[in-house]
Amino acid sequence: MLYKPSRYNLMNESFEGDLLIANLLNTTFIKIGVNYALEIKKLLECGGIGEETASAYPQLVEKKMLVPMSVNEYELANLRYFQIAFSNDVLDITIIPTDACNFKCSYCYQENRHNQFLDEKNVAKILRFLERNVRYFKKVQIGWFGGEPLLMKDTIISFLKEAKKICNKYRVPMLGKMTSNGYLLDLETFQVLLKYNVVHYQITIDGNRETHNKQRPHKTESDSFDRIMKNLLCIAENEKRYFRIALRVNITKDVLENMNEYFDTLAPFANNDRFQIHWQYVKDYGGEQVHLLDDRRINESRDFTDFIELATKRNLGSLSYMFFGVGNGLCEAPRKNSYFIDHEAKLHKCTVALYDEETKDINNIGYIDERGIAVIEPEKEAIWLVRNEVPDECRECICFPLCMAQTCPQVRKLKNRRACINEKDELIFYLNYLAKTGVFDEYIELKGN
Repeated sequence: MLYKPSRYNLMNESFEGDLLIANLLNTTFIKIGVNYALEIKKLLECGGIGEETASAYPQLVEKKMLVPMSVNEYELANLRYFQIAFSNDVLDITIIPTDACNFKCSYCYQENRHNQFLDEKNVAKILRFLERNVRYFKKVQIGWFGGEPLLMKDTIISFLKEAKKICNKYRVPMLGKMTSNGYLLDLETFQVLLKYNVVHYQITIDGNRETHNKQRPHKTESDSFDRIMKNLLCIAENEKRYFRIALRVNITKDVLENMNEYFDTLAPFANNDRFQIHWQYVKDYGGEQVHLLDDRRINESRDFTDFIELATKRNLGSLSYMFFGVGNGLCEAPRKNSYFIDHEAKLHKCTVALYDEETKDINNIGYIDERGIAVIEPEKEAIWLVRNEVPDECRECICFPLCMAQTCPQVRKLKNRRACINEKDELIFYLNYLAKTGVFDEYIELKGN
């Protein structure tokens, strides 16, 4: 039998000179000792490999970094796409309780706000929807988005209390997530949310105090930075239960110029894997105000990837675990049982499309009626769920098992433009951080022929 290197092997040299290998189709990891790193790297860049040679490296075969020549890995990845996109395992809803916000971020695409709020009537509709549907799933995931969702803190907590009762009734686990600017996320609020299993958060800190306050100003207060940092530090010092906070940084030239000061700001979170940097650069998601930043924007991840490894050396975590899993770069929109629910209990597939004049009508695929029944227009739903033919560039891409050519259907299908997984150029730089977390737990001294 002939073997070949997997087309989805990602390799990088560790700080110590070892070879780090991650297989993106099977989510497997191996660290090769420095004495054999060059030998294995050459092997994994070869063509046909004989069975005798492959048998000398059983760990590479076991981890599917070497696969039989007959295996079509693209088809295996494609199969996983259909299993994930049309799975009935997870009901994933993200509720938008308000489009109002206490910030006026310089790059925000949500310019046409109506300052509307989720009322008791529509809360009841969504709870009836859960009551009808929870029993058919293995897990329920409830997210919160905005606007700023914590402007509706009391409504959120009241909703979660009832939702947990429903999930407990049918013995279905409930998991929560929230995207917040963090200004209102004090320790008491955070602990109540944890009580109702809201354990994953995204909170943005755009560099040091100066750059953050410039890019993410509060509407009425002169400083948003100190309040958010105070909340985060209080959470880090006082809460010991499981949670994960992604510290998103939207990088501009201003942030890059002050990156070392940013790292100093985050120093209290060093060696704390509950806080991890989510590296992004400012993108044009729509609206006009983002163009005021055009002369300060960067255009690709390569402008800051060196800082990812510098952060690792400073014991600051990077949000990497979520990118090393099959389908983890797949947008929520093409997943059959994933919905964004607005303040009127309308069902949408994409948050960006909510504010996009070209796609907002297609985005609204239905609504939840008084009985808690999801009334969906199948012709609209199909636009989001049915994937176009996969372009050759995606078929050949090492990241295909992660995004499956569906990282952004709104851009790729509705606007007919190329859309790649945001972290494509960053992945290789996360390997050193993952090595520090212990996922490369097999330190292998391989012996070749």
